[in-house]
Amino acid sequence: AILDETKLQYTVKPSSQTVGSITELLLRWHCRLSHVAAHTAELTLTLDNILKHPTDTLETILTFVWRQDWEWEGHNHDRIKREERELYPKIWKGAAEEFVASEDGSLQPLLNQVSLLLSSSTSDATSFGETIQQSFASEMTKSKDLTSWPCPSFWDGVDNDDSGAAHKIATEMTPNCRDGDPYARCTVNKDRCEVKKDAMCK
Repeated sequence: AILDETKLQYTVKPSSQTVGSITELLLRWHCRLSHVAAHTAELTLTLDNILKHPTDTLETILTFVWRQDWEWEGHNHDRIKREERELYPKIWKGAAEEFVASEDGSLQPLLNQVSLLLSSSTSDATSFGETIQQSFASEMTKSKDLTSWPCPSFWDGVDNDDSGAAHKIATEMTPNCRDGDPYARCTVNKDRCEVKKDAMCK
């Protein structure tokens, strides 16, 4: 969710401990992605491209999601003429341009917030940088360079962050499992442990 710029100006700066905990969580997320990427197509987007080239980035997303050679509900690739399939790139480009031009697609609030965050963090860059390096090295060792499975738990060490920020992020990263839901059911016990917020459970 996008925060109000006025509130952002009065947000307490994160401590080095908080930054370190968040770095560890991000690496644990990427540890999971590295396993998923072995058998699932992924698209990597950079904040720089999103901010500088929003239309092109959105077009890339649409093209990736609605690939011409993929099957999706209501779409039969074999029945669609080649001429019609060739129109897809133009459709996605038009949709991207329309959205970015709309009020809902405006990235100006995000640009303003990123500028505020960068300006407020400049003075702490050195201490934060050292903390990030230490957390990065520690987490890479713990996850065996993101190859271990199961990956380290999102809940391991989050209580050491007094701000509560790491706990909130861990909550968002945890699988949203629901028994009986065929599309959101956890079949791996480790994921069930994550839902229970149990770092020791296997």
